[in-house]
Amino acid sequence: MLKDDYIFAPHQEEGHALLEKNQCNALFWDMGTFKTSTIIGHVERSRHNYKHVLIVVLKDNLKTWNDELNDRLTEADHTILPHTLATRKKAIKNYITEGSTKYLVVNYDCIRSDHLYDMLRGKAQGFDLIVFDECYALHNTQAARNKRWYNIRTKIPRCTIMDGDPTAEGEEKLFGMYKMMDMGRTFGTQYWPFMEKYFVRIDDTFWQPGRYTLQQINAVLRETSMRVHKKDVLPWLPPVVYETRMLDMSSQQKKMYNQMTKEFAVELSDGDILEVDYKIAQIQKLRQLTGGFMYVPDAPPMKIPNAKLSTAREVMRQNKKLVVWAQYREELDMLHEMSKMMGRKPVVYHGGVTGKDKDIAKEAFKSDDSINDFIGQVDCGIGMNELVVSGTALYYSRSDKRRSRSQSVARLDRPGQKHDKVTIIDIVCHSTIDESNYKRLKKKGKRSEMLLNYNDHQQLIGALRGRL
Repeated sequence: MLKDDYIFAPHQEEGHALLEKNQCNALFWDMGTFKTSTIIGHVERSRHNYKHVLIVVLKDNLKTWNDELNDRLTEADHTILPHTLATRKKAIKNYITEGSTKYLVVNYDCIRSDHLYDMLRGKAQGFDLIVFDECYALHNTQAARNKRWYNIRTKIPRCTIMDGDPTAEGEEKLFGMYKMMDMGRTFGTQYWPFMEKYFVRIDDTFWQPGRYTLQQINAVLRETSMRVHKKDVLPWLPPVVYETRMLDMSSQQKKMYNQMTKEFAVELSDGDILEVDYKIAQIQKLRQLTGGFMYVPDAPPMKIPNAKLSTAREVMRQNKKLVVWAQYREELDMLHEMSKMMGRKPVVYHGGVTGKDKDIAKEAFKSDDSINDFIGQVDCGIGMNELVVSGTALYYSRSDKRRSRSQSVARLDRPGQKHDKVTIIDIVCHSTIDESNYKRLKKKGKRSEMLLNYNDHQQLIGALRGRL
């Protein structure tokens, strides 16, 4: 049961009403607006409807759900999927045979194991509700993993999907999310008919929204989902200020960059068909150059003098607690080394760090005043609330994914932030792929927000200040 002192904010109450009304629901709420606690509150307030609930999350969010459930409930009533395969099998087997807890929280990739998949599919009819957190992970309907989740979903009567930015990587991604949520009732079960209805084919690989796509999808979303903006329900959060520092590359960088782009342009103009992997590799080399290094076959990465490090050093000096995001492991290593040389204490966070060490790094940055820098891989910027102790995030380099941007910014722009403002600093090199990517993602963000801006939630203003 919920703890007695728990109070719901107005937008959470509206979310409960939606969840109570419909069997299939989409909560498109900005990150930090209490999606997780809203689901827990709904389940506990409608206890007669739910005996068993399956929660599917990204691996990095398992701890978040565990913490939220421990924090909201009077007593433990959940099973969290452990990290190792052997303990996972035991945990699911115990849940299925004993059924002693209400919530089973697993990660998306667990059913890549045939054994775990068979166990969950066999238990599926025993669940009353399935919740997909960060539901963008479902957008690829052809992925073997998602086909398995679809088979499980079809046996569970109620479904809720949750996401802060569902169209971050394109409007067409909604199809996969909705197919999982309502098994095709909204957008159908076939991808290409959906695309032909709402989009215009430019060539074999490129589609763009049709003349009325915005209005049509707006109308569908208005009827099937609830959109909540952080600015409406958390007006007391400090403002977010964006600062872009445009830099010139060093002379050595410019020489190498210009030579590489010229060679690549000649290859493209020859009319030969170049493999996609080769094109991607060339683009990655250009991005590495702007970051001050280049991977070299059978040799350590080559370091190249660059102005980005000087700017990063300046920002570090100005901030006692700083979050630094970068794309490449080599960039993280350079930043980590520079931080230590300046007499600062950094922690690192990237895909090569174990789950246990990630937790240690987050907690150290949050609780230890002597830790100055959190240096992380930008694509890993999800599932953490500990970074609010900093008021500044520096982007040494950025991901190609707009979602990585919104997720990583939200690590600071959320409840618990005590600074007067949140400052987001981008370092961008003039006339490079850096600048092109920066402009492209900015434009994509505006279009995505237009698509989702279908509701006026002025009545939701006034969420309770502080911790809910």
